[in-house]
Amino acid sequence: MAAFRAAPGGARDMKSLGNFITQRDGERYDGMAEGTIMVTVSHSNLQQKHVDLRWDLHATVGDVKVRLTKHCGTPPQDMRLILRDDGRDICCMEDDDRPIGFYGVQNGNSIHVIDTNPYSMSAGGGLEDTTLVKKYVMSDEEYNKRKNTMRSYKREQLKKDPNFKFDFSQAGANGGKSDGETKTDAAAAVDFGPESCAHISIGMRCEVDPGARRGAVCFIGDTKGLLPPGHWVGVKFDEPVGKSNGTVKGVQIFDVPAKYGGFVRGQNMRVGDYPEADLFDSSEEDDSDEEL
Repeated sequence: MAAFRAAPGGARDMKSLGNFITQRDGERYDGMAEGTIMVTVSHSNLQQKHVDLRWDLHATVGDVKVRLTKHCGTPPQDMRLILRDDGRDICCMEDDDRPIGFYGVQNGNSIHVIDTNPYSMSAGGGLEDTTLVKKYVMSDEEYNKRKNTMRSYKREQLKKDPNFKFDFSQAGANGGKSDGETKTDAAAAVDFGPESCAHISIGMRCEVDPGARRGAVCFIGDTKGLLPPGHWVGVKFDEPVGKSNGTVKGVQIFDVPAKYGGFVRGQNMRVGDYPEADLFDSSEEDDSDEEL
């Protein structure tokens, strides 16, 4: 393909480009089945157009209206169809029982849909103008009632230290790693401290997110720098759906076969009566940095 220059004074080149793109337009209808035509459909309430929709000339006007309902939302009883050629009205396709071939529809014609219902959902931009969509806005009062938000976290920290401020100096410095890896040691101690695992004991059955993967707790505690700061829970899964064998950086914390182990945060698991799941249950794989 020849290269076209997009430079000042390149109107001639742009015209050549236009000619290149449209040079085979005259062949666009070649190879179509006999009795089949392609038309463009426009709508009185919509800016969008549906280009080159294929139709059988034996399809009735009523059939066309039913199909167009799926494109524009206007019910058949609220449609008037105008056949056009190069922007010029040819006729109104009024009889729902007539085949569209009766009206002399040809390749390249257009059918314009007039929505006769003044209360149509497409009127006034109802299907295209996104500014008309009501946005949900949460009030400050409602947001203040929520737990596990930045605002609630700040309130708790201010109770402990009136001079508390967020430290964002390390934000993004770890190449988009998980929160557990980008937090400062102090922040990790708050989020993933002993209290995050206080309800968990070694030997408990558990279910781990994502994927509702089941297993048993084999380890609880801080890994002393082997993993990001905070407490971790070592889990032996019932199936090979983990990322570990219980060893971190050459140090064995608990011993399980490869892929049967995982280190997860206490907030990402539940403990209780979780017997081994059906072997044929599907589980969801995940690459979250909240599990190692």
